[in-house]
Amino acid sequence: MSDEQKAQELISIFVCSKDNDVKKFLKERAILFERIGKSRTFLVFDEDEEEFKVLGYMSNLASLS
Repeated sequence: MSDEQKAQELISIFVCSKDNDVKKFLKERAILFERIGKSRTFLVFDEDEEEFKVLGYMSNLASLS
């Protein structure tokens, strides 16, 4: 399994009921933006023994200068 496939698997379990745009960016754009150098995204997750959860993420936009 490639790193991109692993990332997609982690992203697929992310849920954000308060802001659909947050969820939509992560699931639909984060990997593409990483690939083209537009942003870097970091996942925060909990490796609980019973349930693995993505708690949040942070994306930094690349410098356009």
